[in-house]
Amino acid sequence: MKTQGQVRRFVTADEGVALVTVLGVMAVLTILVASSFFLARQSYTSTDRLEAESQAFQKANAGIDTMYADLLANSSLALDNYGSGGRTLTVGDGTVNVSLESMGSMEYSAIATGYAADGTPESIKVRFFYLSIWDMFIAAGEDEDSIGGGKLNGNANVDGPFYVRGDLSGTGSMDFTGGPLLVTGDIDPKGAFTVGTTAEPIKVYCGGTYPTGWPSNKNFHTVGSISAPPEITLPVVDADFLDTAWSRAKTESVDNLQGTVEFSPTDNVEVADIINKDATTYPTALGGTWVRPKAPGATENYKVIGASTPSDIVTGGSTNLVLGTADFGSWYGDGKGYTVGQWDDFAYDYTGGAYDILYLEGTVVVDGDVTFNRSVKYRGNGALIVNGDVTIMENLKPYSGDMQTDEVLGIICTGSMYIYGEGNDDWTDPDVAAALWSNGSMNFEKQNSVVKGSIIAPLINFPQANFHLYSDPNLPTFLPWSMPGRDAPLLLVGSWSRS
Repeated sequence: MKTQGQVRRFVTADEGVALVTVLGVMAVLTILVASSFFLARQSYTSTDRLEAESQAFQKANAGIDTMYADLLANSSLALDNYGSGGRTLTVGDGTVNVSLESMGSMEYSAIATGYAADGTPESIKVRFFYLSIWDMFIAAGEDEDSIGGGKLNGNANVDGPFYVRGDLSGTGSMDFTGGPLLVTGDIDPKGAFTVGTTAEPIKVYCGGTYPTGWPSNKNFHTVGSISAPPEITLPVVDADFLDTAWSRAKTESVDNLQGTVEFSPTDNVEVADIINKDATTYPTALGGTWVRPKAPGATENYKVIGASTPSDIVTGGSTNLVLGTADFGSWYGDGKGYTVGQWDDFAYDYTGGAYDILYLEGTVVVDGDVTFNRSVKYRGNGALIVNGDVTIMENLKPYSGDMQTDEVLGIICTGSMYIYGEGNDDWTDPDVAAALWSNGSMNFEKQNSVVKGSIIAPLINFPQANFHLYSDPNLPTFLPWSMPGRDAPLLLVGSWSRS
């Protein structure tokens, strides 16, 4: 039997155990509560950080998109605005700083750092190509599936950007200078083939295999690493394109404006009754008895040669136009009433001398082949769109000597183009200066000829030796309005990273 003292000690011991247990439970609960609070606070902080990073990333994205839009709207101004130090933009309750740097060879690098309202930063870096198809020479079809892809055959010196869809396997003597050289396939030189020089290596982009560089290969001089070029999808010269061109030429035949409305044209005299727009009248500037001739093959609208709607694009038209046999139209100096700087949108002065003068403004369409039978100097800013072949027998270049805003000619043909020139082998005085597009082949037929401007065709042939091509970097800024791709520069993203 337990004594009273033993019972008291037992109870006291139980109370001690209970106290320790309660204190232990309280300690555990305190730790759990503290841990839960810490985890909750950590989660809350992490959520805040993620939200801030997301907001900063969105602002960086908005900065890149704004820069792209500004570049497409006005590339020179964008390069100034986003150049040294970049440009800071306000986006919602935060900001973004965007800097843009030219890497040369039509390639650019941009970094956009967005800042959330609390100052959290996020950055995006992109490398991209920004170019006009009229910045370069292109041997390529409309896309990677087009017949022929892109090919180059023969003997030539090419100075300036050159793009080839497919393999570049020159079969003759080829020299590429200035650059860049962009080839989506392999570069496989088979003849006397030189890329760049020791003194002036060029930038090369290649999507396939290519020769090893200097010094192991003394004909392949490149600068920087070689990466894949952008895949350029060209605009399409098809039946819809011709329909649009025919419609524009008809409108411009009766608007009494010299040139196209997009270029703030001056007045000329095309119809006597501007209200009823009688395209058949084609009055003289002075009136009277002189009958103002249209181009051979023109009927109602004087800027439409041949059918009033284009023939099938595959077979081409049948109303051929030969320039260099007779005058047509009117211009200042012919004594018919035009003042200084005035002429018809389509006129030809057959001088009988060393060269004739072609006046071409806006859009002129021909449903058939066109032949330039004599040396021609042209005036005006215009596009000649031909549903057939084009042959240039002698020289074709601006009246003032160099292409510029008010003297530039674009020729688009649905067939092939044949260029002879005079073969003077003078880089300072080209045989042909123009923007040239062919759905068929581009063929250069006379040795030592020189072309300045831009060429786009699936196949470019140089059957004769010592032919020269050199680009005009200013050409895209004053192209005639109807040239395909004129108002649609290409912006092609190459790489993208986030930090």
